[in-house]
Amino acid sequence: IIINNVTKKEEEILYLFSNPISINENNTNLKNQTSVCEFLLEQKLGEGNFGTVRLGTNRQTGEKVAIKILEKSKMTKFDDKNRLEREINILSKIHHPNIVKLFCVIETDRQIFIIMEYIKGNELFQYILVKKRLDEEEACYYFLQIINCIDYLNRIKISHRDLKAENIIIEQKSKEIKMIDFGLSTKYTDDNLLDQ
Repeated sequence: IIINNVTKKEEEILYLFSNPISINENNTNLKNQTSVCEFLLEQKLGEGNFGTVRLGTNRQTGEKVAIKILEKSKMTKFDDKNRLEREINILSKIHHPNIVKLFCVIETDRQIFIIMEYIKGNELFQYILVKKRLDEEEACYYFLQIINCIDYLNRIKISHRDLKAENIIIEQKSKEIKMIDFGLSTKYTDDNLLDQ
């Protein structure tokens, strides 16, 4: 299990992975649902080359998370596995309010479950399509957050390498942005070109 957390809310989520609860067989609501550790798997949020992303709910706290479910059988190339390991390693080191949080990773014989922060909102891309154009104040508000993310990543020598409006989510309530999808990200040094 890989852990990347310090806040109380995140500690509560991780606690349930190390302290499982027993399921009451009489509780048909729990018995008939698929689960990963202490999370009930709900509707599909998205789909990728190697699997799906599902909404998860913690049985004890009601906490919502995003669970990326990767099928090992689809990851046939060494580069695929290497890229996934790099993504997990990078996300485990990132601590920024505008970047999606990684809670933990669970591996089974057939699958890898990546439990991450659930961000309820829309892609910046979709938001711009609907609004047609943003006024200067709103555009500056989002732009400043994006620049802060990039500055933070540069300071810790990480390149996202897939930065686009589709990989930036605007949270529904706070209207703050969250940068997602670090699948192509990599670490770098000042004196070398990127070669991975």
